[in-house]
Amino acid sequence: MPAEATVCGTRIVVCVSKFGSLAEICADNPGAFLSTEDAREEGALDPGDLATVKRALAELGYVSVPEELLESDYEGPIAPECFEGDLRHLTLALPPRHAARLLDAQAAGVDEDQLLQLAAEALGETYFRDNGRRAHGLEVELTDLLDLQFRL
Repeated sequence: MPAEATVCGTRIVVCVSKFGSLAEICADNPGAFLSTEDAREEGALDPGDLATVKRALAELGYVSVPEELLESDYEGPIAPECFEGDLRHLTLALPPRHAARLLDAQAAGVDEDQLLQLAAEALGETYFRDNGRRAHGLEVELTDLLDLQFRL
């Protein structure tokens, strides 16, 4: 996004992975700031502009990955706190087999934790791993949910 089109007057750069639907959003250039939060604190990145870019990427099926995560050394699985403040609104059609598993489990009276586990498996396969086309072996856990809805 050119600098002239942003609130802060700093261009926003989006780097897209060639290995899957991952994208990095940066103020000015990758590495110009220590983190997305740092860019916001220094007045180079407007939260509204950032939200607009994240929304556009999500509509295209991309997952935004924080710049600071990509610039750090890999030390194992990432704690959910790294994504604090990032809300993700997903709307997708579950394949019939996943919908059937959820409905059958609900009819059988399983508890909410078990239903969430089934939903996580369904989202992991259909959204994050794209039915086996990316993120092989990625485990999905649903935590800190605000809302989860299913419609037939």
